[in-house]
Amino acid sequence: MVLDLTNNNTQSDFNFEKTEEIAILDRSRKNWTTELNLVSYNGNKSVIDLRQWSPEGKMGKGLTLTEQTAKNLLLALESYFGNEPIQEAAAEEGFNY
Repeated sequence: MVLDLTNNNTQSDFNFEKTEEIAILDRSRKNWTTELNLVSYNGNKSVIDLRQWSPEGKMGKGLTLTEQTAKNLLLALESYFGNEPIQEAAAEEGFNY
């Protein structure tokens, strides 16, 4: 006998809501965007979400971060980029605000 401990949620049981749109970081030739958002999955507390989105709102590959993990990532990126002011660094890379 095999004990099945899986929840067996189907895709229809999955839902999400963008609770805050923070930034669009990139746009592909096919208009998919790489976005940083707060997203609630299945009614849970919102998490920081970095992923690709289609023009129709279909989610692509991405990752979710807790607030603490996002803060750790920020510290790591500031260290890597030498604490450059963000707009100055972005301007050097050709990004416009």
